[in-house]
Amino acid sequence: YIGDAANGVYAIAHKIPALCQVLFNMFSISWQQELIGKIDMPDADKFINEVFNHFLQVLFAVGGGLTAGSFFLYYFIFDLKYFDAINYSPILLTSAVLIAISQFLGGIQIALKRTFQNGISTFAGAVCNVLVHIMLISKAGLFAAAVSTLLSNILIVLLRLFYLRRKIRIQIDKRSFYAVIAYMYFLANAY
Repeated sequence: YIGDAANGVYAIAHKIPALCQVLFNMFSISWQQELIGKIDMPDADKFINEVFNHFLQVLFAVGGGLTAGSFFLYYFIFDLKYFDAINYSPILLTSAVLIAISQFLGGIQIALKRTFQNGISTFAGAVCNVLVHIMLISKAGLFAAAVSTLLSNILIVLLRLFYLRRKIRIQIDKRSFYAVIAYMYFLANAY
């Protein structure tokens, strides 16, 4: 819609988040396999919350580090004609973190044999992504693509938390909360 040059810039902006997604996907597959064997344990909630909080800390540490160091990555690795991609990368990195969280929560749903909820949340996220993208693309350009992806991933995480609330209570501990705050600091400084 906005041209080939914009597609190139967006593709470069998505390089670092795509690398994160590959790393996080490896954990997600292992997590699903581990959880299937432990979901019926009496202390499954405790196990899930311990792993979830450690996972959040790692996610936000990696995301914060990449956000803080992205200037150097863009300056030394990518061609300077794509330097504008740095404007979209923090939003896309945040989306990658949210995708990892949604996959974690989706793994719990799979272990509980409640895959329909995963499908519903994914479909709702896709619809949100397309609608927000279409509404904003003419006004916001590439930010529309990044923001629509971010909002759709927020929606998926919220829906999955909503679906899980009756079966498993997800709790964020203080360390994870501080990791989120530190990440938000790096995200704000990126802009």
